[in-house]
Amino acid sequence: MDKPRKILNLKFLNIEKEGGKLGCFLILVAIFSIFLGLLFIQLTMPLILKTSKEIRIPDITGITLNQARTMLELEGLDMRISGEEYSETVPSGVVISQNPLPNTSIKFNRIVEVIVSKGTEKVKIPFVKGLLVSNATDILLKVGIVISETTYVFDNNYVENVVIGTEPPANSYISKGGMVTLYVSKGKIENYVQIPNLNGLPSDSALIIVSKFLKHLNLKIDTLKGKKENLYVFKQFPDSGQYLRKGDTLKIILKGK
Repeated sequence: MDKPRKILNLKFLNIEKEGGKLGCFLILVAIFSIFLGLLFIQLTMPLILKTSKEIRIPDITGITLNQARTMLELEGLDMRISGEEYSETVPSGVVISQNPLPNTSIKFNRIVEVIVSKGTEKVKIPFVKGLLVSNATDILLKVGIVISETTYVFDNNYVENVVIGTEPPANSYISKGGMVTLYVSKGKIENYVQIPNLNGLPSDSALIIVSKFLKHLNLKIDTLKGKKENLYVFKQFPDSGQYLRKGDTLKIILKGK
């Protein structure tokens, strides 16, 4: 009878030992769970509070994309490019506009959409050499190029009023609305005569020079005489050094002393 009682006592002893170990384990698990809970609350509560408040959107227009993105991220906001536009005033890669607008309020982690500048729109200068000046002008205007100046030069290869080139040259790129100089042929130089300086000469001397030098070139002479005697050349059109086409008219204004 004594032996079974001893075995029973041993079993009860093992149960007590195992129960003590289990209790300690459960206490440790409970402490660790409390620690994790406190850590979770500490880490997540600021985020929860932040997401619940309104954030004032900074003004990101007029700065680069990278600068705008950094500024928004510091406020807890995200950025998305919703479009690109050409701009004559805003450089390429700079924010033109934003949505929502600056100084309005939105929730944390919301998206701010931006329009980004593509810079000035570029156009390719078309090849207009060999065209009549009127046709070349129409073509240039249609692609958004303005003719700032038309310069007429002598050229033995092209007849009058035909384009012989542009500056900047064809196939180069300029800003849309930019300006070019159009060079147009005046024809061969032998079809023109360079006008001598007649200003200040007595009328008789001037007319002799004109008659001898210009008459064989088929130039017409138009003189406006004053009422006084001792007339001299007061003005001439065109001025000296300029060219007149053969058959055109040289005008002389005479004035009395």
